[in-house]
Amino acid sequence: MNLRQMEAFKTLMLSGSVTSAGELLRLSQPTISKLIAQLESQTNLSLFERRRRRLIPTREAYTLLKNVERALDAIDEVGRSATELARTHAGALRVACIPSIGTGFLPKAVASFLRTNPDASPTLYVRTANYVIERVSGVRADIGLVSEEVDQPGVESRLFHDLPGAVCILPPGHPLGRKMAIEAADLEGEAFISVGRDNPFRFLIDRAFVDSGVKRRVVVESSHLSTAYGLVAEGVGVSVVDPYTVFSNSRQSSVIVRPFVPEIRFVVNLLKPTNNPAPRIVEEFLKHLELEHAKMAKSVKTLMSRGL
Repeated sequence: MNLRQMEAFKTLMLSGSVTSAGELLRLSQPTISKLIAQLESQTNLSLFERRRRRLIPTREAYTLLKNVERALDAIDEVGRSATELARTHAGALRVACIPSIGTGFLPKAVASFLRTNPDASPTLYVRTANYVIERVSGVRADIGLVSEEVDQPGVESRLFHDLPGAVCILPPGHPLGRKMAIEAADLEGEAFISVGRDNPFRFLIDRAFVDSGVKRRVVVESSHLSTAYGLVAEGVGVSVVDPYTVFSNSRQSSVIVRPFVPEIRFVVNLLKPTNNPAPRIVEEFLKHLELEHAKMAKSVKTLMSRGL
């Protein structure tokens, strides 16, 4: 199995026809058909059923597609890594973080940094915590920001900030907005938008409600906190999110923001590659992160008292 065969197979699976695959890859239809035939021959798999000039993927084709996509992603990553290695000038800066940090707080820190370092060339990777950890451990990111403890070879982890992190958000005009703080018991019976199960913050929130003996009426579960915020803004229900999410989305709506009781800490850890001295530009960027964090904390505090 070679690269051209994998690309032809993936494109055919996603586009649905030999004609479309050929147009996307700028190859003739006979060439696409030949590559697929070679792939079937080499793998001893029947990947498509031929019905009235149409190719219908078999179950084996869908299984193989997952592996092919992983292989092509790995090849793309090699190319990106090579490009990054070529960027040896002092302005190269690679930052990886989780979405709640990367959608509002990080852009402000980067903008501030670029105002004083106009020749810098940052690259931002906003993905899951596992992805962030992987990039840092592989020295493919200079720093990483995650909301969980990390004990992994190749990664040096230290506390960036520990905030009173649980913030209750309510739709505009919600009666609970008259309260200075929202207790877990206040949300009994309320339509609740829950954080996805793959988010470590979810377990801390769940524990707070269990310990308080409160049963929530979960109407939507969202893997992204910003999506939960958007659902609250649309009046779908209430939620409990972290302060970075509040800061990132506060301009977009009149969502009511209140402290959540019991207090849940939101810990953010700063990751660096082990035994890899940080260049000067990284230390300079960290100063801007600290400055913007102080502004963010003040902004969230103001939001939590708005409307009282």
